[in-house]
Amino acid sequence: MTIFATLQGGCSKSVDSGPVSPTVISAAPLDASVGREYTYTVIATGNPPPIFSLAQAPEGMTIDQVSGLISWVPTSDSYFDSKVSVDVSNQGGRVSHEFVIQVTGKNIDGWETSSLVAEDIDPAAIRSIASDIEAGIYPGIKSLLIVRNGQLVFENYFNGGTRNTSLNIYSAEKSITSCLMGIAIDNGLIAGVDEPLYSFFPEYDAFDNWSAWKEAICLKHLLTMTSGFELEGANYNLWMNNIGPRDWIKFYLDLPVVFSPGKALDYKSLCDRLAGHVVERQAQTTLPQFAADRLFKPLGMAYYNWYGWNPVNSSMISGLLRLRAIDMAKVGQMYLDGGMWQGNRIVSEDWVTRSTTLFRGNYGYNWWVYVWATPVGNIRVYYAYGNGGNSIYVIEELQMVVVFTGDYFVQPDQWDQQYDLMKYQIIPAAGDSM
Repeated sequence: MTIFATLQGGCSKSVDSGPVSPTVISAAPLDASVGREYTYTVIATGNPPPIFSLAQAPEGMTIDQVSGLISWVPTSDSYFDSKVSVDVSNQGGRVSHEFVIQVTGKNIDGWETSSLVAEDIDPAAIRSIASDIEAGIYPGIKSLLIVRNGQLVFENYFNGGTRNTSLNIYSAEKSITSCLMGIAIDNGLIAGVDEPLYSFFPEYDAFDNWSAWKEAICLKHLLTMTSGFELEGANYNLWMNNIGPRDWIKFYLDLPVVFSPGKALDYKSLCDRLAGHVVERQAQTTLPQFAADRLFKPLGMAYYNWYGWNPVNSSMISGLLRLRAIDMAKVGQMYLDGGMWQGNRIVSEDWVTRSTTLFRGNYGYNWWVYVWATPVGNIRVYYAYGNGGNSIYVIEELQMVVVFTGDYFVQPDQWDQQYDLMKYQIIPAAGDSM
């Protein structure tokens, strides 16, 4: 910067004040559309004139280091919330100019998109959550996606996660198994949920611990975690540590039953294994293949892996289904739309209704169902939830689906943290528009 000093006698002389750190004085446009060029010129003061570079940017974005002109054409693969960080530097110092561009378009991985503002969600509240996740306040969260009115309105990834990161969703897989049971029933492969469990296993001559209660177990008792099977002591150790080889299906069917089926909620993963095995027996294919043909491909999922599924030869102490967050949201939206996805019937509306209706405790057919007290009133929510924070929340009253993925395993507060985000921040951000 040059300044002018007045000398004795009234003369003036230019004096160089030395380097002056850059200051950005422009504001970035925060909206872009798929297929349309996005341009923005970063304007900054400083001495000497600063140069510009991209420290973080979506694929394909460029910047002119002298003029500061940013150019970019978003594609359908562009992240919905695309973060940009511009380094502005000269001999006086360096500053970062950071902003988030919201990309809308006709097809973001199968989704039509809109904005938080357009769908009446407070953007400041949602981006505050994203900032807290980035700051480590909510460790282990890999993604947060929000869909409202059938439109993807927020998509953000954290802690190394990307759109194409597929994670083991653990017990959220149980809700997928429930959906597959519904599809099998809709297609006449299974008569209904009142079919006796043991009628599907005629190859076994006899079962240990036989009783009237055991004979009364139906498929609905598997889906609602009310079978009454006891898995304790030595049997639990065998199951938990996958000690074999053994026929695990026969192992489950031989377990004692300690209360009348349907009487009480007693959450046990073995119920999910048995339900899935019944589906694949009746469909005469593996459960992963049935899921691919009847659910994943019809939902337009490009990335999925149900690895290691073998309920006969492995106790499978955790779910083994890997999905991307953006595809988990499709499952939630399909349920919100009564079993439809983009005009195509996936599962019957009757099955969706029954699956998300309370049976015992806060459980339906492998979906958790609650009425939460929130700052905007009592809101009914049903959701799939898996260890690590992998979840699909469906809020009918708000026409909203929220997905989290994460790897915050076996932490006692992982559920409470996520529930608090839902109840006290995300739902109020949308609920104020009711």
